[in-house]
Amino acid sequence: MGKKDKQNKRKDKDFRNGAIGRNHWLKAGYGEEGDSSVNSSDDRRRKTAVKARRNRQSDEAILKNGKEEVTIDMLEQADRRRRAKATGPLLAETVDRHACYMESVQFPSAEVRNLVNIYTELRPESTSQSRHRPTILREDFCGTGILCREWCKGGVEREAWGVDLDPTVIKYAKERTLGLDGGPECERVKVVLGNVLDDRKTLGVPRADIIAALNYGVNFFKKRADLMAYLKNSRENLAEGGTLIVDLFGGATVNGTGGRLFERRYDGFTYFFEQKPFDLMTNTSRVHLHFRFDDGSWMKNAYTYDFRAYSIVEIREAMLEAGFASTHVWIAASTEEKEAEGYVNDDDDEEDAEEDDEESEQQDDSEDGSEEDGRPTARRRKQVTSGSLNEGAYAYSRVVGSLNQLQSYNGMWPAL
Repeated sequence: MGKKDKQNKRKDKDFRNGAIGRNHWLKAGYGEEGDSSVNSSDDRRRKTAVKARRNRQSDEAILKNGKEEVTIDMLEQADRRRRAKATGPLLAETVDRHACYMESVQFPSAEVRNLVNIYTELRPESTSQSRHRPTILREDFCGTGILCREWCKGGVEREAWGVDLDPTVIKYAKERTLGLDGGPECERVKVVLGNVLDDRKTLGVPRADIIAALNYGVNFFKKRADLMAYLKNSRENLAEGGTLIVDLFGGATVNGTGGRLFERRYDGFTYFFEQKPFDLMTNTSRVHLHFRFDDGSWMKNAYTYDFRAYSIVEIREAMLEAGFASTHVWIAASTEEKEAEGYVNDDDDEEDAEEDDEESEQQDDSEDGSEEDGRPTARRRKQVTSGSLNEGAYAYSRVVGSLNQLQSYNGMWPAL
């Protein structure tokens, strides 16, 4: 295992004996160099496994107390002693929360491959005469704009437009993602402060080959009328032969009575996903994202969302009602179900720290493989377990016909 892979390995733990609720492709390495605002030094990385083991021992002690349900408050209380021993400012007070989010939630290189693969596979099924490769991406709910930046790395002919309603993330995108942390590709990225429900002429955004609303953007629409307005608007904003691609989450545990809480370990911090109990009256649930750092400090409620859970059939019917000619479904099952089928092979963080640096040199020497048409190289296919065009990158499989209930899943819904 190479240095970059060791740096980005992480381990999931579900505290409520249900499905993890996020998908295997999110467990792969981030694919970018480590962000120094979080932690990038080799010495610090070698200590991460030891600190991760202490964190797990602390969590296990809580579980042994006979508590049936672990809460974020309980975990934070268990870290009080370590926080008291910390010297200088606490990490939670100095670390960039957007950097933590991008590392723990987003994987832009894989997301770009998914978008291109889906677009390419659906071309023969389109009634449009357009057969060109996608060049213009519009990312709705773009946040820090990292997907837009990654898109433009794929070729000088590509351009990307991001739209978001939050002025703080648009400012961050311009100053950091496309500024201090950006490269020459950022000249072809534009981020716009505005409402995705606004007309494209109002926003000053051209028609796009692909409109992507990822990270559960459409789940922000709690009213079906707003969802319909967005879908109709998106259809008008697509270029000839264009595709709208949205992602959603679902499954049996999403609608469960006790909510969900799970963690993923990263270099220098642990990410916690907390879903509050599901409200049957509104089909909504509140989601909190938390970060725990190695000095015992916490960034609680770093991000909070109120999501409406739409079913597969609800979204597909809404897309057709909005005027799309066809809709399609790609599904990635939860990590829990992949483990049951023998697909997932997690290694402990301690093993990562003990591995020899010789392997990183071999890995660096082998990383000159290319990617064509959005498809991962052979080396990448092995790492992500599924890379054929039909399945898409990162274990997304196209579903035709019936689909049995899953514990949890992540899905992509393209519409032509």
